[in-house]
Amino acid sequence: MIMQTLLITLSLSMFLLGFNRIEDPQGTYTIEGKTYRGKVSTQEFVNKNFSVLCEYSDETSSDYKKWKYDLLQITFHNKAEALKGGTFKVNSTSAINIESGKVSLSGHDGLANLFGDSNSTITVSNKTIKISTIKTSKYPITHLDTNKYYIINSANIRFE
Repeated sequence: MIMQTLLITLSLSMFLLGFNRIEDPQGTYTIEGKTYRGKVSTQEFVNKNFSVLCEYSDETSSDYKKWKYDLLQITFHNKAEALKGGTFKVNSTSAINIESGKVSLSGHDGLANLFGDSNSTITVSNKTIKISTIKTSKYPITHLDTNKYYIINSANIRFE
């Protein structure tokens, strides 16, 4: 009887531990044809803006100066709007407070703001951000002569 109880307890423990193990959420995004896979985290700011980050880090080198780091950050008006989902217009100007129905993109190449044009949108469905071919610029459209452009080919970033 003791052996049977021990076996049941051990089996139940393995079952529960297996289903309760929390994995770091992962996301992927591709910029200029290079794909990054990384840890997903969220932030909520004092002004209630809500941000989802997908951070790539390659720390395989023993020299930390050679570590590669990249991120894509998507900031929403608030968490409720992000969780509800829908189609969001990408900001074309710099903003501290993100308007309802819009998102701000940042990251990549020195953690810069990435500005969209008037047609740039992203979608969110079932807590997953999807991006499909958006041309972004590192500076607002008013800086045409010094601007650097990036194509975000795709993104699939699940968040909680």
